[in-house]
Amino acid sequence: MADAGILVENSDLPGVRQAQQFNTKLPMNLIGAAATITTAGNATIGGNLTVTGTLSAGSEATTSQVITAASANAFTVGANGVTNPVFNVDTSTASVATGLNVKGAAAASGVAVTVLSSGTDETLTVDAKGAGVIKIGTTSTGLVKVAEGARKGMVVGNLLTTLSSQNVTPTAAQLLGGVVEHVTATGGGTATLPTGTNLSTAVTGVTVGDSFTCLYINSGNQTGTITGATGSTVIGTAAVTAGKNAIMTFYNTGSNTWNVYVNVSA
Repeated sequence: MADAGILVENSDLPGVRQAQQFNTKLPMNLIGAAATITTAGNATIGGNLTVTGTLSAGSEATTSQVITAASANAFTVGANGVTNPVFNVDTSTASVATGLNVKGAAAASGVAVTVLSSGTDETLTVDAKGAGVIKIGTTSTGLVKVAEGARKGMVVGNLLTTLSSQNVTPTAAQLLGGVVEHVTATGGGTATLPTGTNLSTAVTGVTVGDSFTCLYINSGNQTGTITGATGSTVIGTAAVTAGKNAIMTFYNTGSNTWNVYVNVSA
């Protein structure tokens, strides 16, 4: 193996430069306040490179770069390393064959994020952590479009809450579940909505203009009347007769105040 010439310069000794040949498996230390290594060719390191200070490099190679690794931290970026990193690529799954592709385009043509897979169809899963909120279009001012390609309806997961008392008080969490069934019996009853404060507390980061809908089903044999509370104002037909249902649209109008628009089925 031919030796490589390495020029060593130490700023502690101004003007002192030594050109030497190195071909060794022994550790090599550069001692000095600002020792530098300069090479005109390629430098190959067969083992691990540990840098205790700042590593500065010029322009990276313009050719494609590929990282082959099977690790939970195959590519990790963060101020604290693998502890709560800003970005992490996990390739630890056995026989991994799925991934994500980010493709840039010319200005005003957008960025495309698509799924890679050895299969024909593949799912994309996006999750917040724990009870964290997933936000889309938080700062952008354009429209949010969904299912333009397939032109199909959205499948939304709802939670059905059945309340069998004559007079019921569905909670904000139950209303956010999407479907409330009221089993009315023995005379007319009421469904009293939460206060505006309770509704705002249940909607994380609520702002004016936020809204959600809930289906109210009267599956009993009496009339159920939707009633508001402090900070929640019912607008529309509040009485829902037996066997009917109503769409309730909750719209935030200010601090702890909500309008509830009720649309009863025919």
